[in-house]
Amino acid sequence: MKIHWHKPLYMGARAGEKRFRIIQRLRLGRPMHGTHVITPAVGERNLLDIYPAGR
Repeated sequence: MKIHWHKPLYMGARAGEKRFRIIQRLRLGRPMHGTHVITPAVGERNLLDIYPAGR
């Protein structure tokens, strides 16, 4: 799976401090409880899809 990052990458204030660590964990598929990834929607009816990163 290839990840495309939107520039600028939008993050909350607390996540901004740990940006590199969060991105690395997402790339490696490691679980992060309390973290969600927002992506453009796959279907036509929605604007965005929200996925929990704490699997």
